[in-house]
Parts: sequence; structure tokens; C-alpha cells
Amino acid sequence: MIATFLDRDGVINKETTLGPDKKITVFSNAAEAVKMLNKIGKVIVVTNQPWIARGMLTEEELEGVHREMVEKLAASGAKIDSVYYCPHHPEIHHKDVPDWARKYRVDCSCRKPKTGMLEQAALDFKLDLKKCFLVGDRTVDILAGRNAGCTTILVRTGEAGMDGKYEASPDYVCEDIYDAALIISGIMKGEK
Repeated sequence: MIATFLDRDGVINKETTLGPDKKITVFSNAAEAVKMLNKIGKVIVVTNQPWIARGMLTEEELEGVHREMVEKLAASGAKIDSVYYCPHHPEIHHKDVPDWARKYRVDCSCRKPKTGMLEQAALDFKLDLKKCFLVGDRTVDILAGRNAGCTTILVRTGEAGMDGKYEASPDYVCEDIYDAALIISGIMKGEK
């Protein structure tokens, strides 16, 4: 089985607002892209969410944001098969972190560019990562995909690879999630 892994912020939606009225604004063409990807295989979100380790968001609040995203896409007939998130952050020296969040201040195996989320999804869904795709807007996404053996696609929405955190060359670069879905569809049809 194959899957397309999607980063969340900057790929599916605009940056999510934090605070009491957390909202998620899905890009206008995201549902059409996800529907196209649904015809190819599983569609799985993999996202670093360090806001939890920083004490700015609880896991329950994050799950509410993800539920909203999944529901907005589902309303247009698009299906997200699963959402994997990393709540951790390796920096332990911040003094302003609430006590409840300190347990998330660890160097884990799931935070991209590490491959823990992708490997767990591969186990859960019996995926061959070498046949999977990863679509992201940051170098951390591209490096995670490369580290896992996936075909990587950088979108120009969100950070557009300009975060400069890692040196990571994607296999493809395109405008947005819809164009990424077209590329993946073309590859699967033997056109790319």
C-alpha cells in the first residue's frame, strides 16, 4: 500500500491561529487535491506541533484543530486517513514553560526531520515508504521524507522551503497541494 504524507500548516491550511478561538483555514484547493490523492492511496497528515511542548496548546486542543481540518475536508468529499503529530521539542532550557508541558521537552524520534511518524504510519497501514510521497513546505519536511525513502515534493505555499533550517533538495517543486497531487497522479500513471 502507498500513501501521500502531507504536512499540515502551509500545505493543507494557512498557519493556524492559537489562542481561545483556534481556527484552521484550509486552502481553497486542498479538498480537491486530497480527493485526487484518495484515488491513489492513503492520505496521512504528519505535523510537528511544538506548541504543546511550549505550553501554548494542549493535546486536546490540538486534536480539536485536527478534527476541524478533517471535517472541513470531508464536507467536500476529501478523506484524511490519519493524523500523526509530534508534540515534542528538544530544547529544555526555557524557563517559561508550564509544569504540565515539561514532559514534552524531549529529543524524540518522531519530530521531523526524524522519521518516527512516517515509520509508525507505515506499520499501522502496512505501507512501503519507498513507494510513498511526502508533500511539505519546509526543509524539515523534505528531509524527513528523504530520510524515510519517500519521493518528496516542496510546495511554494507556506514557508516555500525558505526556512533555511536544513539543506534538503526535494524531488519536485510546485505551487501548491493541488499541483503536488497532479504530480503524484502523473507519477502513478507513469507520466512523470
